[in-house]
Amino acid sequence: GDVIGMIKVGYLIDTLDLWTSERLLPLISFGIIAVAICIWLSWKFSRYVRTQMQELEPWQLKQALKTHQGVLQATYEGLVAINSEGSLYLINDSARAMLNYHQELGNVFTDGIDNPESFSLKGDDYINGLIRVNGKNLVMNRVTLRTSTGEPYGAVFSLRD
Repeated sequence: GDVIGMIKVGYLIDTLDLWTSERLLPLISFGIIAVAICIWLSWKFSRYVRTQMQELEPWQLKQALKTHQGVLQATYEGLVAINSEGSLYLINDSARAMLNYHQELGNVFTDGIDNPESFSLKGDDYINGLIRVNGKNLVMNRVTLRTSTGEPYGAVFSLRD
């Protein structure tokens, strides 16, 4: 065999530098920017969630909920909370016994009450109001729950016999 020609296979360093600057650097820049945006968005989302959880850690929320439930059941006074539509969302055992109330949470509270006007959301709050409900004389307090703008969104009633 005679050698008739030569073929050179390879890339010049100048060509590799050109490819790096034209193709690789924009891709790396895009990746870094995308990661930075994802980190920023996850930080914003975690701040939002933390604000919604009142700056409490999950274990603190769990402890607060258990404490809330314990205090609610240990309270001798009957406690009832209804929302702006009149639906029951909180009632302790004392209130159930005093009112002889058997409805479930989420139902319209006054459906199980023979004197629904006593649990109206209209009017002013009151302390130590005397009422007769389901055949029992009770002393009742009402506190209206309000948003930060002052709009009522429900009420809490405490009952004593």
